[in-house]
Amino acid sequence: MGPSSLRTHAVSPLVQKILIVTYITTGIIQPLLMDEIKIFGAASQWSFLYSLPHAIGMAFMLLRPIKDKSFNTSLWDDLKEFKWPILLVSLVDVFASTIVIFGQLMVGSAMYTIIYSSVPVWAAIGSRVLVGRKLTQQQWLYIGTVVAGLGISGAGALNEPGDRMLAGCVVTLIGTILHSGIYFIAEAVLRRPDQRPLHPQRYCGLVGLFDVLWLSLYVLIYTVPRWQELVTDPITEAGSHYTAIWLLYLMLTVDDSVHSGSFYPMLGVVGSVSMAVFKTVASVGVFLGSALFFCSIDQTECLTGYKIASLVVVIIGVVGYSVKTDSIHRLATQAALARTEDVSELVSVRERHSLLEGEATESEECEEL
Repeated sequence: MGPSSLRTHAVSPLVQKILIVTYITTGIIQPLLMDEIKIFGAASQWSFLYSLPHAIGMAFMLLRPIKDKSFNTSLWDDLKEFKWPILLVSLVDVFASTIVIFGQLMVGSAMYTIIYSSVPVWAAIGSRVLVGRKLTQQQWLYIGTVVAGLGISGAGALNEPGDRMLAGCVVTLIGTILHSGIYFIAEAVLRRPDQRPLHPQRYCGLVGLFDVLWLSLYVLIYTVPRWQELVTDPITEAGSHYTAIWLLYLMLTVDDSVHSGSFYPMLGVVGSVSMAVFKTVASVGVFLGSALFFCSIDQTECLTGYKIASLVVVIIGVVGYSVKTDSIHRLATQAALARTEDVSELVSVRERHSLLEGEATESEECEEL
């Protein structure tokens, strides 16, 4: 969805701080929980069970009331009007999400965090190729910085024993690029001039609902007939207990739901640069947490020189790109304000700028959890 569909409400400074802490904390916990589930033998890559918490967490957004009274349509009305576009977007989302998590299980949270941090950059490249949006030289410089950081990861992976790390990096990168394209697909099928806007929170929840449908069909058709091979045997081999595994999956589902729930109230309150900083803090937390808790168990989680260098370079590129993009948006808004004489148009322009700051983050976050 885009700026035409997004409305936000002010929150108090205390609530804002609580939301920021919650957003960062849940963003750190999610990849670490995935690592724990993998260690417990409950994340067989072809079972796709690990994708269900992400989908359920998105679907839970349907239970959260929409406070903006300008969006007064019922869930059923939205479902009837947008069912086919939502079906298409959810199919792509399930495919991209599964590939990303598939790769994460191969490379570990630290490397996954580095690669997935590049989503805004791939979204920018996609906007240039598919929509024709112009990028400045500085923006391209920061994009090149991110690509260089990913190149450091790839070069380091070549030195890892076996091909698993390198293959996992490639898989994670493919999933990351696919995820960055979700925004443009959603824009193409949901933002038509002849169609009323769909609230982003409702959009996220409906996509999650259909994600649950597709994944449940896969589990019933493929995973259940192979339950012994894909689920029981790995858990038995790891010496794990089903009670602990169910608890971990429940925690992951709650974490995804809270992460998404803390995001939407912040839209319009903090800008794109702040969101980039918050995600950077979460990335560093995952990077350090994975080494602290899992290095002794899984070598892919250990800190290495190339991982640290790659993370630093990618963060510089992503934050730099976000700062430059925000600056361009602000200058464009100021120029529009200078040309505007009608008071009502002034208010409209200010609203568009506020919404524009959340535009890229809005769809990206719905897919990211």
